[in-house]
Amino acid sequence: MMHFSPSCRVPSMKNQEYIARRTRWLIGCLGVILCGFLAGGISDNEAFSQEGSNHYLLSPAAKKFPLWSALPVSSFAVLDEGVLKERRWGVYAFRGKRTNRGASTCIQIVSLRELGSGLSIFGGDSICGALAPSNDVPILDRVVYDTVKSSTLAIAVDPTVTQVAFDLNQGPDLVRRTKLLSSMQASKAHVRQFRYVVFSLASSVCIESVLGFSAVGEQVFETSRRACHHARQYGL
Repeated sequence: MMHFSPSCRVPSMKNQEYIARRTRWLIGCLGVILCGFLAGGISDNEAFSQEGSNHYLLSPAAKKFPLWSALPVSSFAVLDEGVLKERRWGVYAFRGKRTNRGASTCIQIVSLRELGSGLSIFGGDSICGALAPSNDVPILDRVVYDTVKSSTLAIAVDPTVTQVAFDLNQGPDLVRRTKLLSSMQASKAHVRQFRYVVFSLASSVCIESVLGFSAVGEQVFETSRRACHHARQYGL
């Protein structure tokens, strides 16, 4: 007669069916996990190639060039920097000249693009003034590049303005939440704290008016409507 130890006991038919179901379940789970991993890997690679393509197209010199060197001051705050369509851009804030209302706040957009073997820097003029809604005119700077079809926009407002809506002449309005400049950055730039919005678009936009709203949704200012608000335009 043959004997089996408990550790080597032959499973019953019922146990065999249970083991088979568990095996199929485990194989299915592994398949789902593997598919998810592969899909996630492809998605991450695609996202990296799309996001990093702009950086890849820039030369090391263009990547390392200090955009802030085009500013008229040495003390400033960096609001944002980015790359879009082979063009680096940066938005900076600093203290302007003193007026009857005190020192004004300035913002400036600086862009860089490679042309041939050289670098072209577009600094333009800084836009200065009091913060809306105190004068109902926000500090707004907009740069449009025709050839590369892109725009960079920056706006500085009073700390009470938590949301800004840009009324465009074509397409839906752009609504953005404002960000608060940190006390450390404000001290560095020698300005008082303010809220701001900065973004870059892969198209040319025309702003007819700008509206500001408080934290409770109350409209606190609206600029006068015009065909197209001020923009520095480059054909490069």
